Amino acid sequence: MFEKALSGGRTYWAWIVSLLVVMGIGGGVLVLAASAEGLTITGLSRDVVWGFYIAQFTFLVGVAASA
Repeated sequence: MFEKALSGGRTYWAWIVSLLVVMGIGGGVLVLAASAEGLTITGLSRDVVWGFYIAQFTFLVGVAASA
């Protein structure tokens, strides 16, 4: 199965590279936000911000479990 992931045409590799670039940009923005601004960059108060992230996390865990 792993060898199928490494075999593909030009379009396949362009798609993989574009997804990796988007992931890299997202990771860079996350690191920048966490290091420079902290969680205040979200515009949420200190009490609300953790509830938002935990709710999102539990929702996505449920989506992944259903898949």
